[in-house]
Amino acid sequence: MSFKIPENSRIELKFITQDTYYHSIKNWIRLNNNCFMPIYKPRYINNIYFDDNNLETFSDNLFGNTFRAKFRYRWYDDLEKCNNGNFEIKFKRNIYGWKEKFKISGLEDINKLNWKKLAKRIKLSLTPNNKIYFNKYNTPSILNRYYREYYLSHDKNFRITLDRKLNVYDQRAKPKPNIKSKVLNNNHLIIEVKFNRNMRYEINDLLDYMPIRNSRNSKYINSIRQVSGI
Repeated sequence: MSFKIPENSRIELKFITQDTYYHSIKNWIRLNNNCFMPIYKPRYINNIYFDDNNLETFSDNLFGNTFRAKFRYRWYDDLEKCNNGNFEIKFKRNIYGWKEKFKISGLEDINKLNWKKLAKRIKLSLTPNNKIYFNKYNTPSILNRYYREYYLSHDKNFRITLDRKLNVYDQRAKPKPNIKSKVLNNNHLIIEVKFNRNMRYEINDLLDYMPIRNSRNSKYINSIRQVSGI
């Protein structure tokens, strides 16, 4: 992994509340002076997260280590149709984050998939350096799924996403993906405000009248806690 922060790295501010605030948040977005508009059709996001047997990346993110990473395979909408997704490595150094994405093709439906086949397809798409890290962090830990809405400011400097309808499926010690037995189905609403690092001094004006406060949140951390009781 590179420890150099890319120029295109971004900052993400996260807010978590109950979905009873959904309409209040939508009104805040609609009335915001930055004139936010939808940029994609709302869709479900599905993620399989990978870690090592000691959940090292979970611990790094839980304790807020200066440099940390998450490894996941992501696809959209139909939970069973997992072909043509992306393997993503999400890096964070201090407050700055960035991603590397690798297109994965040739997968079967998730019900016909096992972890060995998925790992093989992922490795075929990775760079040599990233293969080294996937060899260490290749143990499936959880699958989560949520419904996301996307908004972009008129000047295209700020993006807001709203996530709700979160479901979590435990993948530990399973020979193939588990999409039948849900561990968690909660009523959280997660708001993420994302912007390039050079806009960090402009963010206070955008957050005027935000009905809830900024909080540290990670869907991966929360999901692992739910399935493991940590």
